[in-house]
Amino acid sequence: MTRKVNTAAVLYRLVFLSLAAALVSRCGSSSPSAPTTGGPQDGFEVSVLSSSQAVSSSELLRVISRASTILNGKTGETMFVGEIIETQGGSVSAQTHVYLQDKTAETAPDGVLVLSEDSTATLFGGYSTKVPGPNGFLNKYPSPSRLGG
Repeated sequence: MTRKVNTAAVLYRLVFLSLAAALVSRCGSSSPSAPTTGGPQDGFEVSVLSSSQAVSSSELLRVISRASTILNGKTGETMFVGEIIETQGGSVSAQTHVYLQDKTAETAPDGVLVLSEDSTATLFGGYSTKVPGPNGFLNKYPSPSRLGG
């Protein structure tokens, strides 16, 4: 019996689990080489907004590279970091709205990962939220919550 894999669900779980592991282990020295940000690439594009000093850009890129390798092995899909932006903090949804306000349907990433040190994120280990993309934006990786999964 073949089981259908929900790519979006696997992707979201991998990103959160990988980043949690990175924060705990601080990405030990034996890791794949870090991918570069930006440029045309195939796969799930994630932009990272960080108000946290806990993770460096190189650590973050290594973690996303590890998660992409796992995702590719399970689904055939990959992910990459489009850009890393330092923010001044605030709520996750507010940071995401500010970031997306200058994006168009063509330039918006598939997902936004916000690293913050607010009490919900640090107490419960993170959380997710949905915000609308720019007008005309169609994500080829819809949220598992929209798929009923």
